[in-house]
Amino acid sequence: MKNVFKFLTLGMMSIAMISATAISSFAQDECEAIYKKWTDNYKGDANDVNKNISMRQTAIAGGKEFLSKCDTPEQVEIATYLKKQVPLQEKKLEDIILYNRFNTSVPAKNYDEVFASGKEIINKYPDTSLDVAIILASIGFDNATGLANTTTKGEPIDKYNNDTIAMANWVINHINNKSENYGAFGYELKTKDYPDGKSNALGWMNYTIGYITYYRQKNPKGALPYLYKATQIKSYPQTIADLYRAIGSWYLDEFNRIGTERDAKTKAAGDKDTDETLALLALQKGYAERAMDAYYRAYKLAGKDPKAAQSYLDRVKIFYKARFELKPETEVKADEFNKYTADILTKPFPDPTSEVKPIVEAPTADAATTPATGTNTAVTTTPAKTPVTTPVNKATTTTTGAKTPVTTPVKKPNPKK
Repeated sequence: MKNVFKFLTLGMMSIAMISATAISSFAQDECEAIYKKWTDNYKGDANDVNKNISMRQTAIAGGKEFLSKCDTPEQVEIATYLKKQVPLQEKKLEDIILYNRFNTSVPAKNYDEVFASGKEIINKYPDTSLDVAIILASIGFDNATGLANTTTKGEPIDKYNNDTIAMANWVINHINNKSENYGAFGYELKTKDYPDGKSNALGWMNYTIGYITYYRQKNPKGALPYLYKATQIKSYPQTIADLYRAIGSWYLDEFNRIGTERDAKTKAAGDKDTDETLALLALQKGYAERAMDAYYRAYKLAGKDPKAAQSYLDRVKIFYKARFELKPETEVKADEFNKYTADILTKPFPDPTSEVKPIVEAPTADAATTPATGTNTAVTTTPAKTPVTTPVNKATTTTTGAKTPVTTPVKKPNPKK
């Protein structure tokens, strides 16, 4: 795996060091020794981040000490230079420390620190932080699905949900920022199967928001726009059966809600249908068609999980009977059912946020003797399992992490000899 991020020495690499002959002009040996702390350390170490930090700290301390003790007319040029460069070096050191916090906390799975340092980086450098936000959203998703829980395996961790949704939305809004692999630390979303990292990232971010909103925040309706968007983008989430099952479950709930309302109104009318109850029946049929569409797509994608696939297919058949007002005990005719379901994949997947249109038609010859209701056609669902075991292309090696923003090196004046 190619490393995405490297820490930089930042800034003053092209600065020419003041020559030894200039140092020899110092009136005081002490000032020469103090200034040497700066010249020996201000470049840091590009190969060792801890040494880099330590050297820069030494350089800054030396620069400040020089200004406090050696800011004399004889050393005015050096002093003027240090007055400008010490604050710049302090700022760059802050960035190195900040990015080091992030880079060390991700592989250590110190997620509190990951989010704290990551959000600080994003707020400070929004134009260069797309990958940091992708990492945060991916880690948050892993926590919400239970994949990141090393203590109780499989148990969701919800403490990062709000931050995760915020980061995923941030990525969606800043997806055009430059990136090579769309992530790092094993959360790269530019993969062999999905070389368009931008599209894959968009698919994952929408699915992340939809998943957490639906399952963890118990807001299915609020999740629908994001789940649907994930089905429309060429990305890995487009292939997740549970995504379509979740939308199908939404239709199921609405189908049953309408059925309960219809039952009550039918009973109030003396167990007879009225124009109002027939209108509700027509709307139920519309929801049955939508549910079949979603569950059938889930069935087609669940090939590697035969148990789940059979469950989805069974629900398609139940809604098929409801849609065509067949008695519950009626055996579905295979040829008619297969012809109907084969047509599903030839059409675009319906937007679940769009209006569901009622279906008004005469009942079939095999219609039930009593009207189809939400209670006698209801389908129960089992708690959703984690949709995938590897939500992103996990790397087998670690990366060095996030880089600090590149700045233009400053030029150092040539002091008098």
